[in-house]
Amino acid sequence: MTDQLQRPALLSTSEAAEYLNVPTRWVQEAVRQRKVRCTRLGKHVRFRVEHLDELVAAGEQPVTGPPVRLTSPEPGWASLTPVSRGPGASGGSAGSRHRAEPCR
Repeated sequence: MTDQLQRPALLSTSEAAEYLNVPTRWVQEAVRQRKVRCTRLGKHVRFRVEHLDELVAAGEQPVTGPPVRLTSPEPGWASLTPVSRGPGASGGSAGSRHRAEPCR
């Protein structure tokens, strides 16, 4: 009974697309471009979950700077905490706060 509840060892293209939360066409194109590991069984293409997990891990982007926090000191106004652009960058001093116009 527990075997029926487990995920199959090999996923079809549509199951892989559902697992990755992408369109089926994207998976088909990734196979053509050899961007994702797959198993070919005759004309059928199948995927192991661990290979799809490798694809996800390879696509992770590192954090490159501190997060920007949005705060609203007054209703209708938004202010941004600036991110330092490095030495010589234009755009005001690194310690200034910028105010946006209220949304209308």
